[in-house]
Amino acid sequence: KSMEFKARLLRETANLPEVALGLRDLGGTGLFSGEYLVASKRWGRLDASLGLGWGYVGNRGNLGNPLSILGDKMRTRPQNRDQWGAVNASRYFRGPTSLFGGVEYQSAWGPIFKLEYDGNDYRREPFSNAQTVRTPFNIGVVHRLSRHIDLHATRVMRPGTDATLVGHGAMVATLLAAADIA
Repeated sequence: KSMEFKARLLRETANLPEVALGLRDLGGTGLFSGEYLVASKRWGRLDASLGLGWGYVGNRGNLGNPLSILGDKMRTRPQNRDQWGAVNASRYFRGPTSLFGGVEYQSAWGPIFKLEYDGNDYRREPFSNAQTVRTPFNIGVVHRLSRHIDLHATRVMRPGTDATLVGHGAMVATLLAAADIA
């Protein structure tokens, strides 16, 4: 179980990207909690995003924390100690960070092609469940069957077990989406 929060800080314009701030796994175990700041911009059929993640979202830790200018305590992320189910704001935006992002191209003939860079380092999974991955890049394709149903395929590259995952998704309209808040 987890709860997430995402707020749009800036709406996309012809010249500026949309900017959002998000928190993941609020009030959960804290094992998968993370925060992010992301900018997204669309140019015709191309959509791109670039973000900075903390916690689980940025545990690749390939960057120092830019918020460390506020003090040394921002350089490390406190461990979650027996606070499962509690909101632990003292951890927010602390510790190492990682870039994440992606590009998406909507072809004229239907499929959407995706390439992303994942800020998570799966070698640092909770419960000593380390996952080996060949690259932090993921590729995929999505075909929209209707406004509410997608078919997707993703290439997962792990040493000795290259695999293609195929699945489907159904989008459910929420009050937030209907109100254009999300």
